[in-house]
Amino acid sequence: MSLASIVLMMLLGAEPGNPTAPASVGGVVVMAETNVPVEHAVVRLLPISEESPFPLKSSRIESWQKPVKADKNGRFVFAKVPPGAYRIVVNRTTSFVSGPLHENSIHANPGESLRDLRIEVTPAASISGRIVDSHGKAAAGAVVRAITASYENGRRILGPSRFGVGIVSTALANNRGEYRIDGLRPGQYFLSANSSSNSIGSATLGFGGYGIGGFLGSGGPAWCDANLPAVNSLGISSLPAIVAGPTRAPSFFPGVRDPSEAVAINVKASVPLDHADFRVEDPSESRTTSIKGVVIDAALEKRAENVEVWITPVDGGSDTCLLQSKNGSFETVNMRPGIYIVSANIETPSRLAGRTIVDTTRNLARNVTIPVAPLFHIHGHIVVDGNSPAAGTPDLSSYFVNLQSDPAVNSARLTYAAVSRDGTFDIQSLMGWDYRVSLRSPDPNIYVQSVRLGSADVLHSGFRLENQPDAELEIVIGRDSGAVAGVMPSAAAVSRSPGDPMKVVLVPDSGQRFRPDSYRVVALNQKGEFEMAGIAPGTYKLFAWQEVTDGAWSDPQFLRLYEDQGTPVRVSSGETAFASIEPIAPWK
Repeated sequence: MSLASIVLMMLLGAEPGNPTAPASVGGVVVMAETNVPVEHAVVRLLPISEESPFPLKSSRIESWQKPVKADKNGRFVFAKVPPGAYRIVVNRTTSFVSGPLHENSIHANPGESLRDLRIEVTPAASISGRIVDSHGKAAAGAVVRAITASYENGRRILGPSRFGVGIVSTALANNRGEYRIDGLRPGQYFLSANSSSNSIGSATLGFGGYGIGGFLGSGGPAWCDANLPAVNSLGISSLPAIVAGPTRAPSFFPGVRDPSEAVAINVKASVPLDHADFRVEDPSESRTTSIKGVVIDAALEKRAENVEVWITPVDGGSDTCLLQSKNGSFETVNMRPGIYIVSANIETPSRLAGRTIVDTTRNLARNVTIPVAPLFHIHGHIVVDGNSPAAGTPDLSSYFVNLQSDPAVNSARLTYAAVSRDGTFDIQSLMGWDYRVSLRSPDPNIYVQSVRLGSADVLHSGFRLENQPDAELEIVIGRDSGAVAGVMPSAAAVSRSPGDPMKVVLVPDSGQRFRPDSYRVVALNQKGEFEMAGIAPGTYKLFAWQEVTDGAWSDPQFLRLYEDQGTPVRVSSGETAFASIEPIAPWK
């Protein structure tokens, strides 16, 4: 250790060789791309508790734990910082937003002086426009929300999901119906708006048609049962819940009620997006719907008893309604119009089940009949490389065959079967529905070549079960799969912390994108390298987003924005395709 380093450590109050000697952390906040210093930015130092050897246990606030305001040259410093891992966060304003947290992760060693850190912030984006009612008049007081989507089972979800609520920012329209949402991180958003009769409280809690809390007690959302009182997602009876009246269903930009028809808005740094105008329905004209029906025992041709009825929105809303019916009848109230999957289940004395799709977008569903019947099963076998398993072939006992409901149903039970050593399997508890086949394998080098139900090829189209099938399901797996390997020469790959590597996504060509097992997602290593095995021969594209929501690549609307930035790659049997890729910048 040099004399100068020892003197500097002494000036900082550190002792050479002391593992608890405090460090010093400082740098400059600059605007991305222009490198202009950001004066008076408020900077915070947050410990990464998993990595920091000095977790916070005391209620006393030390000086380094307090926010620091940068000077007019954008410079800041934290003194007497305990050694450990930290994130440097800059408070967002209406003018800029801080960069991704992984870009500002540091590790302060005992006695170290980090004084030349460069913290980038991105110019904030904004969305503005005008909200009108169905008569073209200003919708004064309308609640407008910028929403980020989440993705589950290949479906886009606008609003609450198990990954979060999704609401980023909210604004109120003025007397002219004009609104403005500032301080947005550049990216893709969806807009929703509720009419002015929704109070801010109910708009925030109810989110106009989606609950925040999932199940409500034993019932579900407030629209679940016509005989239940309206209780909101937080269990507070004094506030409106999911769709407690005809004003709760939102409209989505560009003026649609169905979330699946919502159009994304793409905003870039420092570029205001104006004229995002759309219409909301008047409270007096807002239409709600309901579902009323009965569950019938198909064999006895009479009402079933002690039935569970599950109602799930097809568009991916997080709320699934669970009704308990003793006499087989059920009814919901004040639902937003949409398409729902209604499933019925009886456990005793024997398992019966049935399912149907109900469309309430135009009419009330008043006479829904769900026949329930004994469940089906499918027997099948796996064939390796076109030959039945025999001596010397792989042990298939660690494989699993999955049947995915199509469309996917959040309330559906998992339907899968373990494969026997000889490659046979039997999938139980199947109700009449459409299904797609996938395979889980511990061998990274195999892929599914074909799937046949009897003489029908069902790999791409899936199949429908209406009765107990006589034919077997045959899955042919190939061992001549290809692989993809590559590198990202850009320094962006190595700038990420080991705990937050950049992802590389392999997306099949447009004809195969409905098959989730055709996608691959791997992480770049610290050298910017990646490998993927078990790839079916064919054509693909590689994408590496610096910032992306998991599963967004399954949304055609999202992927269309980046189609030209993907790196094409052709995979051949038994060969490795190499590719050099570049990161896709986060909306700058």
